[in-house]
Amino acid sequence: MNRLASHLFLTALLSLPVVACGDDASTGSGTESETGTGTAGSSSGGPGNTETSNSGTSNGSADGGSGTTGPGESTGMDSTAGSETGEPGTTTGADTCDACIGANCGDELAACTGEPDCDCWLTCLAEGNDPPTCGMMCNGMPPMELFQLNNCIDAECDAECNGGGSTGGGAGGSYEPCMGDMDCDMGLVCNMFLGYCSINCMGDDMACPAPPQGDSQPICSNMSDTCLLPCGDGETCPDGMNCEMVGGGGGFQLCRF
Repeated sequence: MNRLASHLFLTALLSLPVVACGDDASTGSGTESETGTGTAGSSSGGPGNTETSNSGTSNGSADGGSGTTGPGESTGMDSTAGSETGEPGTTTGADTCDACIGANCGDELAACTGEPDCDCWLTCLAEGNDPPTCGMMCNGMPPMELFQLNNCIDAECDAECNGGGSTGGGAGGSYEPCMGDMDCDMGLVCNMFLGYCSINCMGDDMACPAPPQGDSQPICSNMSDTCLLPCGDGETCPDGMNCEMVGGGGGFQLCRF
């Protein structure tokens, strides 16, 4: 039974009315009476004798009131059973992320789960496997549907799923800084030479998403199968990156952390 089902079950139990044992309303009456007479100390004698006589009679009665309570009267019993409500159930980060994906990336998620290789990748990564392992399990490189889902999550659910883009031990989207694959979102790898997360673009420039800032047009590296951001013709790099010369023999200029 999951947490929600358990909560509903307990709430239903607590909301049952409290019923007294027996069919009739409880009534009670009582009469208490006490009567006592007594004569104390009697003495007689000659002259100078004293005589003291005490007699007393006391009658007392106490009638107990009926135990039946009328409408609106309190019985003295705590009648709050079933009315208590605990603190609202807390949600985990995973719950919040899942809810955001369902609300904003439902089409992309359905497209991925409907494609066998993408569904395989999604399941494999969710189980904590690294991309190379998932590539061996799922017929090679991740399909485009996975990249589209990942890009939607970055765009629509960054705070809920990626911690607002923070990479300090968390996940990073495309072109966010990294030191290894574990710093990147599912389906992404870390280009450690350039210092940012990227998809495996499989030689297809069109597969590379646009950077979050700047006007560099991404291309796919034929060597690393990751996305590069050229800046040799005056293009601006995303925030935090610098345009630097890379490679020997004159090389070319790329955005990097």
